[in-house]
Amino acid sequence: MQLRLPQLGDEKEALRLDELVRLDGMELLTGGRTFPEMVQLWEREARGETEPGRVPCDYLFALINGEIIGYVSVRHELNAFLLDRGGHIGYWVAPIHRRKGYASQMLRCGLDRLKALGLDRALVTCNDSNIASAATIERAGGILEDIRQLPGHEPTRRYWIAL
Repeated sequence: MQLRLPQLGDEKEALRLDELVRLDGMELLTGGRTFPEMVQLWEREARGETEPGRVPCDYLFALINGEIIGYVSVRHELNAFLLDRGGHIGYWVAPIHRRKGYASQMLRCGLDRLKALGLDRALVTCNDSNIASAATIERAGGILEDIRQLPGHEPTRRYWIAL
């Protein structure tokens, strides 16, 4: 598995991926932005140039044999929303590629990046109903702190992982 920054040439595959992500009840392309606008946003966020409400973040596509199969977001810091719900690391794997260890690889790469940034622990979250993701986080050393319920969201399992 290769992790790399999104590129403008990824647009067709990213739009396909976005449809799969939406079927899972999540978003890839946010706020009505076009893919080129999102690539620019992700590049700025990786440099620490953030918009209000967002944090510095490395956003990477996961590829197998040149095919985008998922993504990982590595957030360098937490704001109030991320502390309650999103955590330092978010990852998603296309349904056809699940149960092959890719989520574990993405999570491990994210944890390594946070350690390189000087963090000593990482918050990783998942929906309470997402048993597979909870197991992935626990295998990576996640210790459940609590389950939080925010209005309009499914309960969120919050794990801390020592780096």
